[in-house]
Amino acid sequence: MVINFYNIEANTGELMVMKILKSLLIILVVFFCSRQNNQNEIKKTKSSSVQKEGKFVEEFNAPKNWRGHIEFNDSIIYIHNPDEGLYEADSQYVIKLENDLVIEDKKNNLTQAHDVIADSKGNIYIFCQRDKFNNSIIKKYKPDGNFISDLNKQNNIKDLRENSFLGIDADDNLIVCEYIYRNFRFTLFDKNGNLITRKSVPFTNQILLDFHFHNNNYYLLTFDNKIMDIKFDKLFNIFKLSKDFKDNSTIYQRILKASLKLPIFSNSLTPFFKPFTNIKERWDINSNGYLFVADSEKYQIAVYNPNGVLAGKIDRSYGSFVKVTAEDKAIIYDSFFAPPYGSNISDNFKNKIIQEYKIPELKPAIQKIICDDKDWLWILTYETNKKDRCGIDIFDNNGVYLQRIWLESFPEYIRDNLAYSIVEDSVGNRVCKRFKILKNKL
Repeated sequence: MVINFYNIEANTGELMVMKILKSLLIILVVFFCSRQNNQNEIKKTKSSSVQKEGKFVEEFNAPKNWRGHIEFNDSIIYIHNPDEGLYEADSQYVIKLENDLVIEDKKNNLTQAHDVIADSKGNIYIFCQRDKFNNSIIKKYKPDGNFISDLNKQNNIKDLRENSFLGIDADDNLIVCEYIYRNFRFTLFDKNGNLITRKSVPFTNQILLDFHFHNNNYYLLTFDNKIMDIKFDKLFNIFKLSKDFKDNSTIYQRILKASLKLPIFSNSLTPFFKPFTNIKERWDINSNGYLFVADSEKYQIAVYNPNGVLAGKIDRSYGSFVKVTAEDKAIIYDSFFAPPYGSNISDNFKNKIIQEYKIPELKPAIQKIICDDKDWLWILTYETNKKDRCGIDIFDNNGVYLQRIWLESFPEYIRDNLAYSIVEDSVGNRVCKRFKILKNKL
């Protein structure tokens, strides 16, 4: 009898391998089950943490008839809204605006009115980039629209810059933020319009685009004007600066890629950027220091906590994108050829730009956003109705889409159920309008 030791060893080896594989399979099953349970526990914990501590969403209790849904991914909450607002089909109004006040002030001249804000008493401050003497000025009005004073003359200020923005602190002090070469200057007036202080803070290579003030912090949207690389991409920053100027941090950055680069000037490339992508009017801060930034294409708003960490996203099912018209395209091309740089572009290069630069066929979903003092989010779309009124979507402080309203202009500032706008009248003069916000069943 011949015994084949090779076969015995092979069979024994196969049995051992099978046992090992079986043991590994059991270990893997136990591991993944345990891991899944842990993930579920973590998900529950993090969801609870977001609702409890997030301030962006206190405790999400979906309204009874809301057809949207929410989901959690780690510590981020996603709020998905349907195309129709919660109260869209309601026969009675829920939110509407009524004309309450118009400040024309031809005597004191609101030429180039640029920004408006109001204090807790209802006094109105309007910043004008130029008056009839080409000076930048700040005008103060009573709640009834009667003129109080010109803060420049009251304090003998003669160097207020064109690129300035307004804010109000908890004590009704007016804050003016100005861009000066390599510096941002902060000017503080008391509630009576008297100058308190002026301070310049160095911001090298930063150009001021917008400014907000909340909870003793300055929020500054800037464009980095240094050349990043040969692509000439643009870098946008949002800085958070404490009121005492001691703490400064970057809470948001975004790079805008050049969509076309042409050698218009000798030994250099001139970049052209996709229209409708500037974030200047697509960001705001709520009362808890949460940053809202709208997507330049989708109907989506990213929400960042006060430290600049992504906390959530709000979106809406949306299909009403507005087409870019031939007139829109002509305006975009004209902006390329405007002085001072455009005047140096030859006709050949102008034709090349028109041929090679691809303007999108559709405008983005979102044009502007603003947070009111109740942390409701107001979103301006590019839609208009037959009366040439603009479509504004209103979301509550939980990110729920409530209602679409139509208004002649989008508010620059909202406080105490009053909305303030800068609009042009029938002959092109700028006026300040105040609207009363009426809420029914809310």
